[in-house]
Amino acid sequence: MRYTKNIRTLLSLSIGLAVMAGCDSTNSTQGDLSTASLSFQVPANTVMQKTTADTLLRIESAKIYLRSIQFHSGLEDSSEHEMMDDDSIAVKSDPMVVNLDLTGNTNSVVVTEIPSGTYKRVSFRLHKPENSETVLDSDFVEGTGGNQRFSVVVQGSYDGINFTYKSRRTANQHVDIEPPIVITDTVTFVNVTMLVDVNSWFMDSDSTMLNPSDSSNFTEIDNAIVRSFKAIKDNNHNGCRDDED
Repeated sequence: MRYTKNIRTLLSLSIGLAVMAGCDSTNSTQGDLSTASLSFQVPANTVMQKTTADTLLRIESAKIYLRSIQFHSGLEDSSEHEMMDDDSIAVKSDPMVVNLDLTGNTNSVVVTEIPSGTYKRVSFRLHKPENSETVLDSDFVEGTGGNQRFSVVVQGSYDGINFTYKSRRTANQHVDIEPPIVITDTVTFVNVTMLVDVNSWFMDSDSTMLNPSDSSNFTEIDNAIVRSFKAIKDNNHNGCRDDED
């Protein structure tokens, strides 16, 4: 009886180890964790823009509402805008407000740990808070309705007249990292800098200034905001691709 009991115990232990090994096989190639940060930078000349001697746009502040930040190792299906063979790592799921530094400095907004692998893309949601959501910054909400919540807030002046531009656009952003970041057991830290071309937000395709107070420009401005993000590997936080230093 004792022999039978021991056999059953060994069998149970073997099955348990096999299950653990099976579960672990999905992460076994990821290896040790390394520290990764996501930073944001805008051009240093963002504070003032000119198109003619008579037209002046001055940006005093700009901030964006984000959530669901992830790094991806997969490739994108360009026709469907979805990741193929994707192995994604959640960097930050909860909403956050990013105050963009208009002096040209790079500011780190998220620090996390990620496993070994090659990461080719960063994704995030440019997010207008939901009606039921607690808003982190009162500038992004003016009431309970969906049209009273915003994803981007910009303050400045146009031809000497103060303005506050608020975008209602929600967009799922998928941005290639140039070059991809490679995490190995000898790499302890990487940084991805998100370059945000705020200068392009209020310019049309002909480089003509768009009045932020003119509602006919809102769609074009929102489209420019969505297009303005570029991600680079930038471990020294200088705003340049590491392979171009």
